[in-house]
Amino acid sequence: MRLMIAKIGLAMALLLSAPATHAQDASVVLQPTTQWRVNYAENECQLLRTFGSGDQMVALRFARSASSRTFDFVLAAPAMPRFAHRLKVTLSLDPQGVETESDGFSSQITGREEHFLRIFDADASLLPQFTAEQILTVRAQNTVFRLNLTNVRAAIAALQTCQDDLLTGWGFDLAAYRALRSAPNPVGNEANWVRTSDYPGTWATGITTMRLLIGVSGRVANCVVVVPSGSPRLDTAACDALTERARYSPAISADGSPTEASILKRVRWQRG
Repeated sequence: MRLMIAKIGLAMALLLSAPATHAQDASVVLQPTTQWRVNYAENECQLLRTFGSGDQMVALRFARSASSRTFDFVLAAPAMPRFAHRLKVTLSLDPQGVETESDGFSSQITGREEHFLRIFDADASLLPQFTAEQILTVRAQNTVFRLNLTNVRAAIAALQTCQDDLLTGWGFDLAAYRALRSAPNPVGNEANWVRTSDYPGTWATGITTMRLLIGVSGRVANCVVVVPSGSPRLDTAACDALTERARYSPAISADGSPTEASILKRVRWQRG
């Protein structure tokens, strides 16, 4: 996990200035101070922007990777308090009143002043609801950040183009996937598919990204690692666990019949 946060820090550090000395004023809507920037990273697509200045500077990052159903969210700010490692984070869209709550993680890189607030696998259905001029409110415990996401719809479209290029590079057939009437959908709690007992007794951490072939039975018929975690043991454990426990409703083809289909899935391995 420390390595993953360090990588986030390298991207976000370019957007942040000196540490702040005052807490964020929740009544203030922070205005953008940079343009949206799409970063074609090695294994994900990132959308970055900074807001505010001086004591209230905040760096925002959206990221898309393997899943069409989720996105990652990172907020970094010198004024952000030190939270518990795990906490609930709420993202709200105004003026629509749309709100979603996710499990968040708080961290700090040794030697740096700013804290990071991250959501893994936030619900991507939030992204199409963004308007051209959008206020995003981020709440974590008693701390609130409000950001004016000007021109965000065009930026999200650019992020989607990047993700399409990424998936195609991994050998994923986007045309076949989008031709489905409905894609495979998970049945039951996905959190139970990979368990602590599956961790193969190594100190390694990382993310295993796989292409799963879901048969008409809803079970995993084939698992291919498209982006390894860096540990073959973790990658094998991820495929083994999903092949054994993952269950999906089968894909439905354009003619209305059940069919096998490929999806992408990732497993995040971390200690503690």
